Amino acid sequence: MADIRNDQYLHRPGAGRGAITPADPFEVLLHSGGQPISGTNRLPVEATLSGSLETELFPRAVRRGTASSPLLSLRPHPGIKGVRIAAIVSGMTGSFASDEGWMLRVLTTSSGDTAMPLRRILDIQTSRYTQNGVAVVTIYPGAVPIEEHLSFAFREEIAIPTPASGNFRAILDIQGTFADGEGIDSEVIVHWLY
Repeated sequence: MADIRNDQYLHRPGAGRGAITPADPFEVLLHSGGQPISGTNRLPVEATLSGSLETELFPRAVRRGTASSPLLSLRPHPGIKGVRIAAIVSGMTGSFASDEGWMLRVLTTSSGDTAMPLRRILDIQTSRYTQNGVAVVTIYPGAVPIEEHLSFAFREEIAIPTPASGNFRAILDIQGTFADGEGIDSEVIVHWLY
């Protein structure tokens, strides 16, 4: 078997001087002045997050009226650079006039603004629909609409190519006439983007 120098590895008692054998194959790596790696003597490690963290803002349910989220931070965790808010409608029953149906609205404010209706800086609205589909608003540096082939009648995405900052409120705006048992089968999901 291989012979390992003791200044690189700390061997277990009874293993012999640095020997790795089939009977005793485990050695402990030393770091920083020959001390074993531990909670206080750690290897230098850097990590960069990428991807997204998903949050269910409005769970899937049949809705008969508008749903509005509380005021949320656009950057709730360090390292988050943006947000993608997706309204997904999987089924609809009811009667809809020409100006009715559903749409996704996202209102944003500057940092620290809690009087949202008085000081909103951006009111992003998708088109209003009377069919199943997906409407997405993305706020992210360099954001562009993503062309995905989903099993929905349509997908609309509005991309705002700017860093996310401040606060936002998501609104699933639902207008129509609904009898008992009718409504819009919908959900809203937020993807925090790293």
